[in-house]
Amino acid sequence: MHTLLLGIVVILGLRTGLWWVQLWQIKEYRVDRLRDYFHSEEGRRSMRSLCFFPGVLPRPEPTLRALLVVLLTGILSLLAYRALSPVWGALLTALVIERTLWLWTGIAVALTGVVKTVQQRLLFAQVRRLREGAGNLTIIAITGSYGKTSTRAMLAHVLTAHFGQDDVLSPQGNRNTELGIAQWLWQERDYFTRGDKRYLVVEVGAYQRGEIATVCRFLQPQIGIITAMSNQHMALFRTQRNLQLAKAELAEGCSDVCFYNGEDVLSAQILRETNTSATLTPLPTGRMTSIEALLGHTEFTYDGQHGSLPWPGQQYMLNVRYVLAVCEYLSVPLPEALQALRSAPQPLQGLHAEQLTTGATLLWDTYNANEQGVLAALQHMELSRGEKVVILQHLRELGPEADRVHERIFQKLHAMDATLYWRKELYYPLAKRLLGQRCQPYDQAVVSAHLRRLGADDVVFLATNKAPDIEAHVKSH
Repeated sequence: MHTLLLGIVVILGLRTGLWWVQLWQIKEYRVDRLRDYFHSEEGRRSMRSLCFFPGVLPRPEPTLRALLVVLLTGILSLLAYRALSPVWGALLTALVIERTLWLWTGIAVALTGVVKTVQQRLLFAQVRRLREGAGNLTIIAITGSYGKTSTRAMLAHVLTAHFGQDDVLSPQGNRNTELGIAQWLWQERDYFTRGDKRYLVVEVGAYQRGEIATVCRFLQPQIGIITAMSNQHMALFRTQRNLQLAKAELAEGCSDVCFYNGEDVLSAQILRETNTSATLTPLPTGRMTSIEALLGHTEFTYDGQHGSLPWPGQQYMLNVRYVLAVCEYLSVPLPEALQALRSAPQPLQGLHAEQLTTGATLLWDTYNANEQGVLAALQHMELSRGEKVVILQHLRELGPEADRVHERIFQKLHAMDATLYWRKELYYPLAKRLLGQRCQPYDQAVVSAHLRRLGADDVVFLATNKAPDIEAHVKSH
């Protein structure tokens, strides 16, 4: 019996250890993101659970660092077992080690982090030397609390249409961290060695102050765009001012010009205090008129010329204004820019529209991480005259703003008379209190039955975050 119990504890320890490795990996091995997770109700519930998580066996991505963390955790656990088992006995020692695997994985992450930091600094230095040797390269860097990916995708498409595919480079996907940008630039290092005039368009994200400044030191952008500032990732920045200062690092790191939205109070406020050699240029106002948002695309007029974007949502007009401002700065003719925008491919991140087999319109967003994106999608739903169905889960890393943000979203849903299917337990009581019978927990059978009743005038909004099974289920109707 003793051997059987010991075997069960060892198996449970393997499961627990892999869960911790997977959690560290999801949080990008960042202590601040892990700390925020355990400050949330979801994280506290995980710690209270004897099993830490639902499911059978965690499966972290088999990256080199994850494998090293698993190996080091195993070695540290074995050393602790050999040291303590003669005193405490095999079973009690195994139980203690299983309950303290958070410590052993944390030490393993810290040890591998030292090596990672050295490698990063060497890589950043290599990329900086590469950049300094590319005098004919114009780099456009984009940051902001939201709208980075959409602006980058639009701008890269328009510049490619004007200058040619070989003379414009921009990363695919969501590579916007210090390391992600540096690794991508090093992979594309042959692009830097050409002597002709070329353009590079990148987006730069941040979770804390200093990260954008680090990117600017090796990237050395001439042109910057700060899309907007909001409360996203407030749990990591801690204060609104820290977030503002972090985004303003792009303006400090640009050499020529930095565009920003002068109507955004947070951006305008911090940039008045920013010391930079770049010209701080607010977006021109009054040039975009006659905006008409349709369910599948958006029409507008700019300087009296008609334009169209094949993306759903009036919120993208701010991105268009940034694109046209940069194009004007680079002497791209307005008619060419407007023509290119008509065929701009939409990145995966953002609001998409398609038709379900029932005839209803489906609006979906696989990477919706901020209040502004959710509210913009709900506003877009109001174009429909029919029933409105929303499938959501809670937004993360909002810190002390989290309750107020979710309450504003639920109040908007109530005003729209929408039906909400909520995917998580967190904030469900608040949603239920504000929406009453129009709020239900997500249940696949119930949702299927509801979607089958919808018709051509109805609209569904699905905001999933790494839930491909739910996305596939909804799209199958």
